[in-house]
Amino acid sequence: MPSLHVSCTDDIILIPGYYSGAGDRVAVFDATGSARKWLAVYQGGSHSMFTDRAGVGGAALNARVKMATQALSVAFIGAALGDHAYGPHDWARVNASILARFSVAGV
Repeated sequence: MPSLHVSCTDDIILIPGYYSGAGDRVAVFDATGSARKWLAVYQGGSHSMFTDRAGVGGAALNARVKMATQALSVAFIGAALGDHAYGPHDWARVNASILARFSVAGV
């Protein structure tokens, strides 16, 4: 089963009695058994950067990340269906300025 994981470096869940840092999302990616999986970790941001709240990262970064993730999703689905016209490495090059990490397995 192809698997796309998206997070950011400040993706921290902090509620009373529970803490989950950004590394937890990377650990889930690493533990996923899928032979085809991609991970995008954006620099900055917050756990809620895909909502309409500016939060950590601010409105400008959040908008860029949303647009980049939309393009990533299209590339990922295309690759999963055998279309490699716009591959993961093209996407990573275009979005390098906002990425902290990008990992691809099974392209």
